[in-house]
Amino acid sequence: MYLSHPINFFRTVNISIPVLKHIASKNADYSEIQRYLIFQHDEYTGKPILDESGRMIPRKEYYVDGINCDPFSFDVEYRELNAQYHKNQDYDDVKSHHYIISFNPKDAEERGLTGERAQQLGMEFARKNLPGHQTVVCTHTDGHNGSGNIHVHIVINSLRENLHQIDLLTPAKRKMTEQEYHTKRRGEKNLKKRNKPLQSEGLTPRKTEFQTQKDFLRAAIDEAAKAAHDLKEFEQILLEKFSIAFKVSRGRFSYLHPDRDKYITERMLGTYYEVDYLLKLSAENSLERNSKE
Repeated sequence: MYLSHPINFFRTVNISIPVLKHIASKNADYSEIQRYLIFQHDEYTGKPILDESGRMIPRKEYYVDGINCDPFSFDVEYRELNAQYHKNQDYDDVKSHHYIISFNPKDAEERGLTGERAQQLGMEFARKNLPGHQTVVCTHTDGHNGSGNIHVHIVINSLRENLHQIDLLTPAKRKMTEQEYHTKRRGEKNLKKRNKPLQSEGLTPRKTEFQTQKDFLRAAIDEAAKAAHDLKEFEQILLEKFSIAFKVSRGRFSYLHPDRDKYITERMLGTYYEVDYLLKLSAENSLERNSKE
């Protein structure tokens, strides 16, 4: 994996030149990386630190963001993209590249380096040097086994070709992953099978079109977005008409299907369901209403 002048990048900011470490991994379990980034680990053994109940302990302070993926579901999205293009399927394939940027401890004391600033620098570095990849950037402030030096982890899916890069840099308006596609195909097949006896008797089935949970969310959000004039009204329509809970977290929208206990993020649905697009649509609706009054 080639990085274009990483040292030159850090010379442009008011900090010491950090140490950059690279690890190429053949591990197909991206969830293991995700657990490492979010939960406390013993750096000598590589094993998670557990509490008295045997549960993993979240890190006390960390900052995490994603590029071309959601930082809290990147493990799933990496696997889905690999499956979609039939890449990274063999044992010897390098599944991911892991970069660690370790800053000089003096930068925190003498130059005001914080975890937030380090995260910002990590994001800028990733965008400049790793375009087109699914990337998660996570900053830890605890250092090696509590040593205290700030460092940034950058983990990318190794999959990147010209076609895939275009797909990643131009996100789908209505995104359907490989997993959802196959779920929809199976659902449609099973629905037709169930409806066939009814149709043979001249009866009309109650349901003739299979809809995934994400399909349901997209259709509901489309309808609510057309009618809402502000965010509050948008949230009210989703809840009252479709029983969909809605929340905003770190500037991103997430939606809870009535049959789920885990929110689905805007990125998993497509750009038509993200903050910028929906706020623009509600503003246009409000402007149109005002012009008629």
